[in-house]
Amino acid sequence: MAYRHFGDARYQDDARHAFEFLRDAHWDAQHEGYDWEIEWRDGRKRTLDGTRHCYGTAFVLLACAHAAMPGIDEAKPMIDETFALMEKRFWDADAGLYADEATPDWQLSDYRGQNANMYATEALLAAYEATGHVIYLDRAEKIAGNITLRQAKLSHGLVWEHFHRDWSIDWHYNESDSSNIFRPWGFQPGHQTEWAKLLLILGRHRALPWLAPRAVELFDAGSAAHGTAATAACITASAPTTRSATTTNTSGFRRKASPRRRCSVRARAASASGIATMSSGATAGRISSITGMARGIASSRATTASTATRKVPLARPTITRWARATKC
Repeated sequence: MAYRHFGDARYQDDARHAFEFLRDAHWDAQHEGYDWEIEWRDGRKRTLDGTRHCYGTAFVLLACAHAAMPGIDEAKPMIDETFALMEKRFWDADAGLYADEATPDWQLSDYRGQNANMYATEALLAAYEATGHVIYLDRAEKIAGNITLRQAKLSHGLVWEHFHRDWSIDWHYNESDSSNIFRPWGFQPGHQTEWAKLLLILGRHRALPWLAPRAVELFDAGSAAHGTAATAACITASAPTTRSATTTNTSGFRRKASPRRRCSVRARAASASGIATMSSGATAGRISSITGMARGIASSRATTASTATRKVPLARPTITRWARATKC
């Protein structure tokens, strides 16, 4: 993105370097999936968490699309390969949505979530813009409709986060755990507005009559339900006052502000520290998160330190969103 805006070849070089690291270091050739978290030391990787997350794989697709846009040709075939991986391993044809996670050897869990589908939609839209292949746009449209229309009808017309295997609402998932930054409980204000953004991006390519009105509904509902001028802060989660309503309701919520969360190594690596370090030298060793690497490639906000150690900052929006929620 930085290279496309500013034309500085250094951004393209840094994006290529980050893309190659994501492709080569995070990829598990034995099980054909992307490791969620690795340690990179002395030119070698040690897998810390080999869970297969659709969320993380969607970020790989996003990275491939954005890497291809400024002319990193080796990223182009990986767009189709990553999409094929998501379709093979995560796609739930009956639901028209992606499943969420699997073990390293691809045993799917029963958990289903909207978050992976939201970021998959973002990645699919980018893949379409990078290639012009309509298959990605078709899939993005299907997911967007199923989440923001069909599934939202089950939860007051807003987007709920957590579901059972059959895509029925799980009202209690993580209700008593406010420390999970990847699967927070409650209606998430940023996700209502993020879906509004994605619907409008989809509308650039397909003139569907429901997109703009639905985007307005989600944006307004999220803002009204979660804003709080009195504290000059953003409420991080809202709960429905009744769990039987099926229509849009922007006022019937009880708000819940999440307490300060402990900063974990993974959280810092994925969203806060802003740096994933790759090294061919003998001293440096860092934790690399798949989402952090992908965001860094998409933004191409990379800085080169030395031939032994190169640091790739993560995209600022991710850092900001996490920092505001946690205040760590």
